[in-house]
Amino acid sequence: MSILCSLGKHEADAKSIWNNGFYFSRCRRCEREIIRNREGWRAVPKGYQVVWKPRRSIDIDWSNWTPCNAHDDG
Repeated sequence: MSILCSLGKHEADAKSIWNNGFYFSRCRRCEREIIRNREGWRAVPKGYQVVWKPRRSIDIDWSNWTPCNAHDDG
C-alpha cells in the first residue's frame, strides 16, 4: 500500500459509480474499494462490502446528473 493510501488519501480510478448519494470506486494505487461523500474519498468501512453488479437496462444512470465531480478530492 502506498504512503498516501495509508494516510487515507485514496485516488479513485476512472470508473466511479453513483448510488443513493454516494460515489463508489476502487483506488488507483491500492485497488481498495472506496466511497465518496461530502468529505471526500475514503476506504469502505470494515464490516461493509460493495456489491458490484451490472446495471439493468431499466435502471437510471444518475451519474451524468449529479452536481459533483467524482474525481475531485473534496
